Amino acid sequence: QLLDEKKDKRLVYLLKQTDEYVESLTGLVKQHQATEKRRKRAERREQRAREKAQADDSSDVRVHIREVATGKMLSVDEAPKAEEVDAWLETHPGYEVVSRDEYSDTDESDADEPIPDPIVTHKDDEFEGLDEETRNRKIIEKARNEEDEYDQKTRRQMESYYATAHKIKEKIVAQHSSMGGGDPNLQLKPYQLKGLEWMVSLYNNNLNGILADEMGLGKTIQTVALITYLMEVKKLNGPYLIIVPLSTISNWSLELEKWAPSIVKVVYKGNKEARKRLEVVIKRNAFNVLLTTYDYVLKEKALLGKIRWKYMIIDEGHRMKNHNCKLTLVLNGYFTAQHRLLLTGTPLQNKLPELWALLNFLLPSIFSSCGTFEQWFNAPFATTGEKVELNQEETMLIIRRLHKVYFAHSYFAD
Repeated sequence: QLLDEKKDKRLVYLLKQTDEYVESLTGLVKQHQATEKRRKRAERREQRAREKAQADDSSDVRVHIREVATGKMLSVDEAPKAEEVDAWLETHPGYEVVSRDEYSDTDESDADEPIPDPIVTHKDDEFEGLDEETRNRKIIEKARNEEDEYDQKTRRQMESYYATAHKIKEKIVAQHSSMGGGDPNLQLKPYQLKGLEWMVSLYNNNLNGILADEMGLGKTIQTVALITYLMEVKKLNGPYLIIVPLSTISNWSLELEKWAPSIVKVVYKGNKEARKRLEVVIKRNAFNVLLTTYDYVLKEKALLGKIRWKYMIIDEGHRMKNHNCKLTLVLNGYFTAQHRLLLTGTPLQNKLPELWALLNFLLPSIFSSCGTFEQWFNAPFATTGEKVELNQEETMLIIRRLHKVYFAHSYFAD
């Protein structure tokens, strides 16, 4: 019995330490969001300055043109010059001019909005009056059943985190018009709409994340939904980089054609000559989505790394659980992307360093040190002489808890 009590006490320590870790991240998330907002604002100003300089220096400047039905932007070479635009529009019905302010990006507010205080729903402490042994046992039972809000402090911590991380809310209750290519038989399921809403929230709040649905629940389709939504609603026409295993690239290409026929995509694969032929399209940035494999990202990092990607999406992202794997090193060293998304059907790593590697790739400014990440969870025992390696049950309790915060799961389908 003494051993059981000691074990329960240790597990409760770890649960509380995990909750405090989430609470500490709330401030880091605020800093990250503010930094990203300033960076995007600076990029918009630079873009407008470049366009103004072009307009001042030359009468040959080309305007931004969009197809009304699909939201697809014409490439620079396809668009008419400013002096030709009126005549061009007369001969090309169904197109419109996009203002520079709209084209540059969304979210033009120069003021950093304050984070609202979370709305805390107070509940009676169900553990009040219980002795420590009984209280610990009930807390652990709730944690094992994945009941996160086991006391008032935990509720406040979680509500504070979500109020910060998902400050900007955007409800999605119906499928957008460009998804499905107009086919009434191609409809997102309710849980897929929820997954889309979560990913759009990440975009709105300048965060990255992991879509962790089980195989067969449509991670590919939800990703296509995200891209078409951002193109249609946010006017974010790319470029999007999707990196997948060679075994799934054909399926990805088929799903893109089926669900989003208006998207201009480049499937970057094949022999050297085939890839060479695609270089012209890539260098002109005349596409929305580039679909390729891990190997070609490594082989062609010099070419693909020159593009300023709006989104980098990696299928089977759990392969990056080793922080020093070649793909991670190349993507971090050669590629830039405003937003990152990992897809995985097996995300529940059973080692904290593996989980940290995924989180570090997504949000390096927040998850900067693996050592700090691990040490945090041993802190309760550092002064008691009990500092030992976490066992399997303890590690999984921590990881499951962190998953609730950082991952979108297949429980959407429940």
